[in-house]
Amino acid sequence: MSGPRRIQRRRRRGWRLPDRAVYVGRPTVWGNWYRVSRSSAYHGLPGSWFVMDDSGTAYHPAEDTQRSARQLAVELFATSVADGRDPRLTQAQIRSELAGRDLVCWCPSTEPCHADVLLAVANEPSAHSAPARPVFGRRAREARESLEQPGQRRTAPPR
Repeated sequence: MSGPRRIQRRRRRGWRLPDRAVYVGRPTVWGNWYRVSRSSAYHGLPGSWFVMDDSGTAYHPAEDTQRSARQLAVELFATSVADGRDPRLTQAQIRSELAGRDLVCWCPSTEPCHADVLLAVANEPSAHSAPARPVFGRRAREARESLEQPGQRRTAPPR
């Protein structure tokens, strides 16, 4: 079985959210707060693609394409999550609630999506992860004996 993946949400009859999958679209706490838009109502640029955050700040992609705007929105989201300056979503929260789970979003699977950022953060090995559960009794003795060789003493725990 493969690891967690991104699934595209659908409006097709009979489609169901898979078990243990989490919807990470915009109305949820996991949603990307950078919106991709195309409108002539902003900045007098008719038909141009741009990204806007919740405060109304507009960001313009290098190319005037929807894909470029989506990529910029994902990069801005990734930067916000990595910096930890935005209190809406922390890396610890992402790891604790999304680790090992499939994520569902409306974005096409061939396009950039913030769910990919969430998957990467949720499933990355953390330096601050919880320590392994200690082993006691017979299992601990067997583990120690398997590591020791006759006439040789270990000074450091195995890695």
